[in-house]
Amino acid sequence: MTQPSPHPTVQGRCPTCRGASLFLGTGGHVTCARLDCPNPCAADDLLHRRVPDVTTRIGDAR
Repeated sequence: MTQPSPHPTVQGRCPTCRGASLFLGTGGHVTCARLDCPNPCAADDLLHRRVPDVTTRIGDAR
C-alpha cells in the first residue's frame, strides 16, 4: 500500500495562470503549484467568496 500524498492534486485549472497544477494545501486550501503564478490562491478565493442572496426579487430591496 502506498502512502497518500501530503498534498493531493485537485482537478481543474488555476483561474489566474490557467495551469493544471492545483493541489490541496495546508488547511485544505486549493493552491496553484506554479512558481510563476501571480495569484496562487485565486481558486481558493473563488471557492470561498460570498454569493449574493438571489432570493430577493428586484423591487423588493429597499
